[in-house]
Amino acid sequence: MNLIEGRVSAVYPSSNTVKVKRDDNGTVTRELIVLIRGDNWFPTEGEYVVCVLGKGNGYVLGAI
Repeated sequence: MNLIEGRVSAVYPSSNTVKVKRDDNGTVTRELIVLIRGDNWFPTEGEYVVCVLGKGNGYVLGAI
C-alpha cells in the first residue's frame, strides 16, 4: 500500500468517489473511494487530500 498526497481533480458524489492529481508524479488516479467519516464531509475540486492506494481499490482518508 502507498500513501500519497494530491489535489482533487474530479468529484463523483453519486458513486462516493473522486480522482486525485498526485503530488509525487503529476498523474491522475483512477476513481478513489471517499471513506465515510460520520461528519458528511466530501472533498471538493482543488482540495488537498491524503490517500492510500492498494493493488485494487484506493481510498481518500481526508483533507490535509
